Amino acid sequence: MATIKSIAILNDAGQTINRSGATAGTSFATDILGFNVSRLKVRLEIEGAGIARTSLPDTVPARLRFRDPGMPRPPLPAEGQADAKFLLRRATPTSDYVADISLARLSHLMEQDQTPEFVTVVREGGTSDAKFRHPVIGAGWNGRGTAVLPDKGKPDITGNLQKEQPDALTLFKTGGVTIAEIFIGPGSGLDGDPGLSTWAFMRSPADVFFYSGHGLLTSGQLARSRGPVHDYQDWLSGQELLKFWKKSASVGGVPIDLDVLIINGCSVLFWNHLKEKHADRRDIGLPWSELLYTKQGPLMALLGYRYRAPADTPMGNKVAEEMGKAIAGGLGGNYDEYARTWLHINSRIGGMGWGAAAFDSKGYWYINTPTHEGAMGVPIMCVGHDPSQKPGTVMGPFPLPSA
Repeated sequence: MATIKSIAILNDAGQTINRSGATAGTSFATDILGFNVSRLKVRLEIEGAGIARTSLPDTVPARLRFRDPGMPRPPLPAEGQADAKFLLRRATPTSDYVADISLARLSHLMEQDQTPEFVTVVREGGTSDAKFRHPVIGAGWNGRGTAVLPDKGKPDITGNLQKEQPDALTLFKTGGVTIAEIFIGPGSGLDGDPGLSTWAFMRSPADVFFYSGHGLLTSGQLARSRGPVHDYQDWLSGQELLKFWKKSASVGGVPIDLDVLIINGCSVLFWNHLKEKHADRRDIGLPWSELLYTKQGPLMALLGYRYRAPADTPMGNKVAEEMGKAIAGGLGGNYDEYARTWLHINSRIGGMGWGAAAFDSKGYWYINTPTHEGAMGVPIMCVGHDPSQKPGTVMGPFPLPSA
């Protein structure tokens, strides 16, 4: 009797990305359809003593659906309810079945829709990502992946098969993922589990990307850390990210649809726009501003901090939650208001929140702050401080330098 042993999705080298019943490796976390995997390749393995190969069907019907990663898995759809159908063809002279499908055939299923989407990446031990997610999920936003940034000294590649989390750096580069799930339903002509399925991540950029972790004033990069001591390692720069987030890029023929990046971390949006001589750091924010649609990237707004950011407990959590509530409460696709909203939230919360800054199509924004804490706790005059305006006032927009 011929029965189905397993079903697998393969990368371009023919290696297994994910297989039903497989032990988790790292391929599922880093091999992304439509990103570094160019085609949907599926292999169905058959087993059985004394298989009469002449009795095997020539094809086996398979079905495909897309769903949000990390969310409660819905039941397998009934016949006729899948997003797409295709045939696995017998790879003679073997008894296995294969399909090799151009992703262009699926692009109509991945086009921009009217449902907004979000992504979160958080450092190990961080909590503000969950605070941000809760209100937007409650408002009906779709998830396009969550991930955990590994601490310094930990393995570079992260990912959790059970939680359906991809590698953190890969998720950042893709801008978001969905799950492409393949399953074999009843009527395949073979014996086996009628609900047999497997899945792989497929690139699907979100509208809003939320990062909570460290940023370095020395390099302008997002960073990995080790323990409570300030032991950091560069992880991702704006220039590196721009290679994957060019506004000229497309996903399935559709222009990349990323609108907002929130960097809930220190320093990386610093710009001495007045060229003040007392500045204690270089203009590390300008390379990040290249991600704007008015520059080289797709973004309508880029939110973060020019000085120290508040730690998650308690202020960082509060900022993330309030921003999530604002987005869920009507800010939505009104991208012209994201910078101002971000700064008003941080201004109200106070403390390290006064180090907040933002870039958008209008220019550069920040909070009027007299001093910030320098080395050994010594106060240092903040650039752009206007003594004629009250501390905590939202300043801007200030035009960005032209190319």
